Amino acid sequence: MSLYDILLDIQTKKTTDTFEVYTKTAAGAGIDQITSGLTFDFPCNLPCLSCTNNPNECTSCNELTGLTILWEGQCRTGCPTGMFLENGECKFCSDSCKTCQIDNKDFCTSCDSTNPDFTFLEGTNCVKRCSFGYYGETVAAQCNSCSAPCADCEFFPDLCTACI
Repeated sequence: MSLYDILLDIQTKKTTDTFEVYTKTAAGAGIDQITSGLTFDFPCNLPCLSCTNNPNECTSCNELTGLTILWEGQCRTGCPTGMFLENGECKFCSDSCKTCQIDNKDFCTSCDSTNPDFTFLEGTNCVKRCSFGYYGETVAAQCNSCSAPCADCEFFPDLCTACI
């Protein structure tokens, strides 16, 4: 049983049958050998590296598990929806964004269609009203271009409010 196997075991206490320590010279010749039982006592369950008094509430994450992002006491592979990663911590996206780019709170990737001030995604921003030549598509909560002969439109690409 290797230390790696023990670290991947979710039990908080593990005792090996035997434990061997070998000291070798640079040429590989053995100098000594110690054999005895060894008990590893981990106060935290994986994927926690450190934890509160609760072994399942992490304060840091064990990188060997692949779950390296800490959020609300849990180790995750990524931040929850509506958050982005900054210096290893999950932080909230800008108030105008429903979701944002993984490393930039102001780079919106989607908007909340129920938010009257930031309803539609236009480029990387959420806006109340789309720019001239675009209409707000409510299902996808994004700005789409008007179609000819519309110079500007409302609700649909061919519901003109101004013509070319």
